[in-house]
Amino acid sequence: MTATEDGRLDQSQTLDQVGGVEGQASAQPTVAASNPKGTAIYRLSCLGGTCSQLCVTPVSRAGSPSLSPDGTKVAFDGWQTHEGERVSDSHVYSFELSNAQQIKDLGPGAMPSWSLDGERITYSRYDGYRVSIMDAGGTELETLDLNGWSSEWSPDGTMIAYTTRATGYSDIVVYDVSTKNKYTLFSNEQLEFIKWGITWSPDSRRLCVLAHDQRGETQLVVVHVDGEVRERRIISSQMSPEFIETVETPIAWGGDGTHVIFEAKDPDTKKERLYKLNVDGDSPPAPVQGLPEDLNCSEPFWHRDGTILFVGSQDPM
Repeated sequence: MTATEDGRLDQSQTLDQVGGVEGQASAQPTVAASNPKGTAIYRLSCLGGTCSQLCVTPVSRAGSPSLSPDGTKVAFDGWQTHEGERVSDSHVYSFELSNAQQIKDLGPGAMPSWSLDGERITYSRYDGYRVSIMDAGGTELETLDLNGWSSEWSPDGTMIAYTTRATGYSDIVVYDVSTKNKYTLFSNEQLEFIKWGITWSPDSRRLCVLAHDQRGETQLVVVHVDGEVRERRIISSQMSPEFIETVETPIAWGGDGTHVIFEAKDPDTKKERLYKLNVDGDSPPAPVQGLPEDLNCSEPFWHRDGTILFVGSQDPM
């Protein structure tokens, strides 16, 4: 797999040419070979495109896959439910797409998100419930906020957004990486709860969040991060109350920026599936095509080149 001049992946090459998938042997067995209860990370080349398995993870519960901006590395989190571990025992893992069978344990943490240069990862830590930055090898470099959670690096590399309840209400903090200045987006809204798994638009100008207002209603909200008047828009108005209550985070926003992707239960089969929703229109969500029919599909990530990562499992996550 090569990169084009702007750093995006050349999709003319398939995963079979990258490694870590069927058709290419590895010098060493996969870390997950002895873990039959492991979940797997899959790649969908684009909406409705070709689906391939990247790796079986070394944990029984994996989540939050994140593809580096140059498309060469994947980070994710996970824990061993069959060994009695809980989500608070999560570790961050990473692997190179050129050798997807060699998975590195980067240490305790969750919800990794790559910097623009692929040298750093922002993530959350359960020991103190904080957001931090580590290098790509797992060494913690700095703590951003002792009251933060679910941090996400902007695609242009200049900002990190994360949730906070420092004021007693849920809010989003936008952190400027160069100046270290911070500001909040919903100070006057007093949202009851903003779920983890917020996402940036590909142009780094908007965020999409799944939130509960003070009436307890669940909403997908898009908010501009720049300008004195930060426009906000509810984009879930065409969802039935029954459907939106099954929507799960993380939200994924990539490709050409016209849609977001999220997990929700299929009304008929009750399986966890992925749906796409136009962020500027008033159309209802539609199923993402190209997914394996027999899998529960969750935890989507959408790269700016169109690549979609997700976690697949025979059992509900």
